[in-house]
This record gives sequence, C-alpha cells and structure tokens, in this order.
Amino acid sequence: MFLYFFDPITIQVLRKEKVFQKLSKKLKKDMEEMLKRHQKQRDAIQKQQQTNVDKLLVDSQKLSKKKNNLGSSGSSGSRHSSLGGRASDPSSSNISDMCNDHKCG
Repeated sequence: MFLYFFDPITIQVLRKEKVFQKLSKKLKKDMEEMLKRHQKQRDAIQKQQQTNVDKLLVDSQKLSKKKNNLGSSGSSGSRHSSLGGRASDPSSSNISDMCNDHKCG
C-alpha cells in the first residue's frame, strides 16, 4: 500500500500562482473602470440637477417680478389681508439656502 502526502495549500501559495495574479490584476482594472464610469455618471446627473434648479430659480424670479408688476399697477393692496405682511419673492433666502445645502462640492 502506498501513502501519498501532499504539501498543504496555503493562501501564500495560491497568491503566487500566475492565474491568481492575472485575475487579481483584471479585477483591479475592472474596479477602477467601474469607479471612473460611476464618477462620470454622478457628475452628469449632478450637472443636470443643478441646471434644473437654476432654471426653476430663474422662472420663479420671473414669475414673482411679473406678479409684482401686475400687482403694483392694478390694485393698491394685497388680495388677502392675512398674507399682507409676507414676502412674495419665493427666491429669497429659503430657496437659495436649500440650493447651497445640497451642493456636493
């Protein structure tokens, strides 16, 4: 009867194998490409969202100016007495603060 003894396979032995090194390099390369692609997509989405927010702010400012022009030429007071003391410009500090809070540097 013959008994065969094999050397135990350790992690260090596996890491020295050419196949393991090749797969490790491929995995690293794929990970770097994926991170670059995700960063590019993130930047594109952030740019699109910022453009949309800027458009909304401009439209809001135009609308409030239009309302102010119509209100000043038509009637002397507010339509609703309970809203008389409130600011009618929605682009004031609240919206600009929200925009600044959500910027991702």
